[in-house]
Amino acid sequence: MKIITSLLIAIVFFVSSCSKKITNSTLGNYNYETTVIEIGKQGTVIVKSWGTNSSIKKAKEEAKRNAVHALLFKGFPNTSNVNSTDLRPLITEANAEQKHRDYFTAFFAENGKYTKFVQFTDGTGSIASGDKIKSGRLYKVAVTVTLYRELLIKELEASGIRKSFGIH
Repeated sequence: MKIITSLLIAIVFFVSSCSKKITNSTLGNYNYETTVIEIGKQGTVIVKSWGTNSSIKKAKEEAKRNAVHALLFKGFPNTSNVNSTDLRPLITEANAEQKHRDYFTAFFAENGKYTKFVQFTDGTGSIASGDKIKSGRLYKVAVTVTLYRELLIKELEASGIRKSFGIH
């Protein structure tokens, strides 16, 4: 019996040490939840976005990054409370994230350019009751953020990532 127990422990240890940690900093591996609250004035979108990390501060920052990523590549489908026509992804080119890998790696880096296009709607990133979950060593939190859609479109066009069509 000791041999079987020792063997199982060794296998579990081996498998866990071989696993690859996947983070949101790896392009193309985003897994997030975002919900549109409303389309704001002057080219903004207000979104509730979730982030997960080992600290609340980092999880809140990840939620901001996730909201920008969703606006760029996923859009906000199934939004019953707003006109979903305006909430398609800003970038529809297939494999654009991989094609412009250097740009998006720098864009989504810590304190990267993405921070210019998103902010906590309340200015501080307060977390509503029920929007903070602790699971083991990780915190999952939701924050409400404002996305500056029109400014982001101009940045993408100026950087050659998105073609300008003259309409937004």
